[in-house]
Amino acid sequence: MANWWEAAPLVEQTQTDTAGGNWWDAAPLVEQSAPQPQADDQSGYGSQMFSGLMEGATGALGAPVDLMNNFVVKPAVSGVNALFGTNIKASDAPLGGSSGLRQGLAISPESDDSGQQFARRVSQSVGGAIVPLAGTAQTAGQLAAGLGAAAGGGVVGATAQQLFPDNIGAEIAGELLGGIGSGGTIAGIANRSTRKAAERSIPSIEQLKQGAKDAYEAADNAGVVYSPNAIEKLKSTIVPELADFGYRPDLHSGVKNALDVIGELSGKNITLKGLEQARKAMGAGYKGPLSDFRKENNAALKKVIDSFDNMVTKPGRGDILMGNQQEGIRALQQARNLWQRSAKAEQIEYAFNKAKDRAGKAGTGGNIDNTIRQEIDKVRQKGKGFTVGEQRAMAEIANGTAVRNLLRLGGGLSPTRGGLPLLLNAGAALGTGGLSLAASGGGLAAKMAADHSTKSAVDRLSALIRSGGNAPKWTTGELNNRIVEALLASQAASQSDK
Repeated sequence: MANWWEAAPLVEQTQTDTAGGNWWDAAPLVEQSAPQPQADDQSGYGSQMFSGLMEGATGALGAPVDLMNNFVVKPAVSGVNALFGTNIKASDAPLGGSSGLRQGLAISPESDDSGQQFARRVSQSVGGAIVPLAGTAQTAGQLAAGLGAAAGGGVVGATAQQLFPDNIGAEIAGELLGGIGSGGTIAGIANRSTRKAAERSIPSIEQLKQGAKDAYEAADNAGVVYSPNAIEKLKSTIVPELADFGYRPDLHSGVKNALDVIGELSGKNITLKGLEQARKAMGAGYKGPLSDFRKENNAALKKVIDSFDNMVTKPGRGDILMGNQQEGIRALQQARNLWQRSAKAEQIEYAFNKAKDRAGKAGTGGNIDNTIRQEIDKVRQKGKGFTVGEQRAMAEIANGTAVRNLLRLGGGLSPTRGGLPLLLNAGAALGTGGLSLAASGGGLAAKMAADHSTKSAVDRLSALIRSGGNAPKWTTGELNNRIVEALLASQAASQSDK
């Protein structure tokens, strides 16, 4: 049977100038069309920013596992391999880490376009901040503040990444600098309006003094007069108590002074004004707590003054000879309260000004945070009449909060801390590709934030004292907390798996 191609018609060979040439050599050439670019769903700002958000969110969620794996597990495995000659491999994608969390997500490869790279890096910081804010932000304002701080850190971090490729240190310093700067600006604007509102409702030291003066006059105008019987009952109460306490005139001079003052009142009719003057004279007997005897003196003296106050504010039958008892005692208590608040606020003001003078004498003023802490702590240890809440506020200033201490630590790199940090950072600039200057800038921002935070804490303490413990909301504390959470999370998210 014949093959089908044997019946195909013959095509005559085209004559060419070249003898014996093939017919297809004379076929006209057809230019090949240039390949058309294929649409890439993974390119573009939208895709890169979405991918950055996903990387940031998974980075924050997986940061604890990633950090443990990178800084604990892997070094431990390397140590075991070096000791025993083994070849154990630590996982590059541990369970619960960011790499594992990203599996199955529509995350695009990083673009070659520098603008898209920049947008993706900023989105990573924002995505990392979303994780804690989703659970802690109580208002839209707190959410916006946290995301704004993270975005500011991301912008400067991305800039550092472009200027210093593969330099993780520069990127970290840039993110901290940008985050602290933008976060501090946002918090400052919010706190400023809150602070102004608080100041309008809290009396100044001068207003407290004037109020106390007016109240003392009102108490005196009530015309209250105490009988000698009141003083005799007071003496009969105090003497047994001091005997049980172990009172000794030669060791407890402040108590002896108080008893002498009370003795001078014996057998006399006394007005509220006279009793208040006697109380102030007794209060002069408090001693600084430098020895056990002085501590005993102060404890015993407090018993005497408390008994004296009880006699004045809770008089018994026959203790009052004349006058408006209720109005007089009420005005006297108000006067004491206002005067004590003004005196305590003045102690804080004096300590703050002394701290500024000490820091200024140091040259650069770079240790203002330290001197404020030290001077406020002196008031806490030696001051009298401070409430539990006021003592707690002073302890927080002296010891610092976790965030304030972290900023203070970062501020150690600030050039304003003295000539040595400035010279070291400047001298290392060439060798580090500018990283030392970035670190110096980050240290400056951290120090400024720490100093401002400590000063604001002193302002809040003064407001607490002047308001009598009822200070209105002074700062947007929850907003500040959200900003710090956002900064820490965004930083962890961008660096945890690197």
